[in-house]
Amino acid sequence: MTGALIMCAGLLALLPASARPRVDRRLYDPVRLLGRGRTQRRSLAGVIEVLGALRDELRSGSGLRVAFEKAAGDCAHPAIAHAVATSRLGGDVPSALRERADGQSVVLSLGALWQVSEGSGAALADALDRLVSGAEQGERVRREVGAQLAGPRATVRVLAGLPLVGLGMGLLMGADPLGFLLRTPWGWACLAVATVLELVGVLWMRRLVSGIEAHL
Repeated sequence: MTGALIMCAGLLALLPASARPRVDRRLYDPVRLLGRGRTQRRSLAGVIEVLGALRDELRSGSGLRVAFEKAAGDCAHPAIAHAVATSRLGGDVPSALRERADGQSVVLSLGALWQVSEGSGAALADALDRLVSGAEQGERVRREVGAQLAGPRATVRVLAGLPLVGLGMGLLMGADPLGFLLRTPWGWACLAVATVLELVGVLWMRRLVSGIEAHL
């Protein structure tokens, strides 16, 4: 029974998060068990939609603030929501966007374009059109790179799950790997070395993936 449970836990760790039971996703994600894992960046899809709607509103003749408040709608992105609240109060929208941009170039660009438009009266619609095109192209690149990173992420899951699968198989075949590992000096030595190597392998793969995602 113990071997079957250990083996099931190992097999569960091998599954991608989307394929696990919802209640278990946080508990059995090997990346989450060692930290945050790959950097979670807020999706810019909602921001891109807001930019496209803002461009259309401006071309239809709406004022900048009115157009922005209509275009933003129920967008949950922190920078957009904060900027909408600031706009309704008559505050400094570019500063509000920069304050919650979290380093995202699309949001920072919107703040810069807004500031130039308010300061000089320049038309914003054409500039927004170029910004939307660039943002959509960037999102496509991020999705493609994310798909290519599926292999390294699977490697992290394999590194985390295979030791449990091996222990479970040993117990099911009638061996006593837990007795050896926990009751003998050589077992303790093997367990210590294996644990260190396991952590180093998972953390190294996680660092590689996070380093790539940080530049997206």
